[in-house]
Amino acid sequence: MAKSDAQRRESVTQRRKESGLKEIKMYLKQDTVDSLKLLASKIGYDEKPTNEELSKIVTALIRSELKSKDQVIGTREPTQHLIFLFDVVQHQLKLGRTHKQVVSFLSSYYEVPIMLYKLGESWNLKHISKLTNKRWVKEKVMQRESRYEERNYTRAPQGER
Repeated sequence: MAKSDAQRRESVTQRRKESGLKEIKMYLKQDTVDSLKLLASKIGYDEKPTNEELSKIVTALIRSELKSKDQVIGTREPTQHLIFLFDVVQHQLKLGRTHKQVVSFLSSYYEVPIMLYKLGESWNLKHISKLTNKRWVKEKVMQRESRYEERNYTRAPQGER
């Protein structure tokens, strides 16, 4: 039996809450919304990013601006998603969930990112072990970001290098 709209909304709200997300309402001028969507497409999100994807971008911009030494910052969709999953795992653990329960939660709502496929294409305890290790996440993000920068640098026109 298909879920009603109200049931779907409640399920999404519950997933977001258990992922550590807090809903706020923002009012932006249309040109700001358009710029945010343009930025989203430039860094690898779909043409019509979801609200959660836009949240990842805003989070990265805030973390970047505040330049906290403790924060991991991603500038591309794959690294932002990895950081988001790290944050979700941290939140789940703060809620008192076991690693097995976190695997179950992630399996229900999120796909394993391609960059974690070496550990398996379905969520498992190895993924959680990595996503609880801030140093590992930071190194993975830095590796991925540097590869992106290298590709862009080598593709830059001669006068822009």
